[in-house]
Amino acid sequence: MGQLRDLMPLINLRNRLEIELKRGYAYDLNNSEEGSYLLNKEHIKVLLIEQENIWVRPHRINHLYQQDDPVVLKERLLERLEPHHDLREIRITGYEGVTLPRWAAKLAMSLPRLVTISLVYFRDLQHLPAMSQLQHLKYLTLIEMPNVEFVEDDSGGAAVVPSFPSLESLFLWNCQSLKCFPDCPHVKKFTLCGLDEALTFCRHRDDATATSAGSSLSSSNNNNSDVFDLWELKTDNLGILKSLFRDSIQSIHHLTLLNMEVQSLSSSVQENNQKYAFSIHSLKFLSCQNLKSLSGEGIECLTNLKTLSIWECHNLKLEEEEGFPWKALHVLSDLSFNELPQLIHLPKGLQYLTTLQSLEIEFCDKLEALPEWLDCLKSLRSLDIRYCLRLKSLPEAIFPSLTTLHIHFCDGLKEKYSEPNGTDFPKICFIPDLYLYF
Repeated sequence: MGQLRDLMPLINLRNRLEIELKRGYAYDLNNSEEGSYLLNKEHIKVLLIEQENIWVRPHRINHLYQQDDPVVLKERLLERLEPHHDLREIRITGYEGVTLPRWAAKLAMSLPRLVTISLVYFRDLQHLPAMSQLQHLKYLTLIEMPNVEFVEDDSGGAAVVPSFPSLESLFLWNCQSLKCFPDCPHVKKFTLCGLDEALTFCRHRDDATATSAGSSLSSSNNNNSDVFDLWELKTDNLGILKSLFRDSIQSIHHLTLLNMEVQSLSSSVQENNQKYAFSIHSLKFLSCQNLKSLSGEGIECLTNLKTLSIWECHNLKLEEEEGFPWKALHVLSDLSFNELPQLIHLPKGLQYLTTLQSLEIEFCDKLEALPEWLDCLKSLRSLDIRYCLRLKSLPEAIFPSLTTLHIHFCDGLKEKYSEPNGTDFPKICFIPDLYLYF
């Protein structure tokens, strides 16, 4: 470890620089004539700054009772870390100031070539800077900003021309007070979690400059009939789609539902998304602890579903899904079960998935055996089993279509299938891509 001033002579640093401000270490900012520690680093393209409740040494004081505001000091510290204007990516974690320093408050002017911005754990910040005018910005991540209400200047969050002309991916996580966000006319990938359902996209100031149908959120937010496609959506609340997108979403190709309190598929997919259910090619449930059933109306609408992943849904009991219409998933090719402690037997309906090519089962501690009817899956090419500690046997029937079999840390299978002396190893040794690790 050293003082930040030690960076100043290192003018030939290139590409990526990480600065970790350690807890309990004193950073001396007394010499104001030094200026920024990074402004002369023109070859640095990626800058990562992480603060961990740092303590900053105060100025020389006139008497024993005078102290500097620690929040102001942290703002001053970030002020001294102003990067060169040619920076392409910046990530800042753990900022504790209420306001941003000069250069960070005017990103469009100070860092006009930014492509990626990631701001994490800005717990006390009240206003974020205007970023919609950054011409090259493609990826924007804002995490844990509970006090920020809008993203722009103090004029109320109204967007100015242009509005995120290049933004492709927007990640908003735990920004509960956020009520207004500028239009994102070209974003195809959204992650929206821990947000208020009152959040809306701000309408463009100049109606005449609204972008064309099929990609414009500004026109859709004006209740026009224009619609657009989303490539990927990850959310913990499908209700927020109504405030953000109104009725403008035509299709969602990849949908991830995480940490949702839904109990059944019908209460999540069908209720809000039946009109674009036909467009969903990939559906993933992640950490939906209240999810108990996949049966009921809704799944039969996903007739174009190709990938289904169910991860960390601890109360889901798939083997009891007698009414689950697996037959409706007539193009499903990839199926993944991960950390499902209630999974004892694979649901019988899987045998109707004649198009299934890949099956992955991980961390299913109660799964004891794979059913003999797996040989009905004539299209199955890949079987990956990991950390299923109670699994003791594979089907007696040889999988004629398998080209890949991976088994990791399944101790119950070791005696039968270990290479080369396992009693049942000859049943699987012909598989071209065979990997066993016990």
